Amino acid sequence: MERLHQWKLALTEAANLSGYHFSPGYEYKFIGEIVKYVSNKISRQPLHVANYPVGLQSRVQQVKSLLDERSDDGVRMVGLYGIGGMGK
Repeated sequence: MERLHQWKLALTEAANLSGYHFSPGYEYKFIGEIVKYVSNKISRQPLHVANYPVGLQSRVQQVKSLLDERSDDGVRMVGLYGIGGMGK
């Protein structure tokens, strides 16, 4: 019963949050303002890249060949997946 009460409180709090209101104009500017606001709120950790990465060149070549960067016939998409913290 206590858990249900906590859920109700959390949902009520979420429902009462105010958001951004888009007024007529350029949508890309509106989205840019939201991105700027969120970026200022999050803590950014610098990305560490090894001084001498090992084994990347062959992987880069594989991805390049799959994407066929010279081709001009459409959109390409790359998905990266795996266990968090493994350096994808």
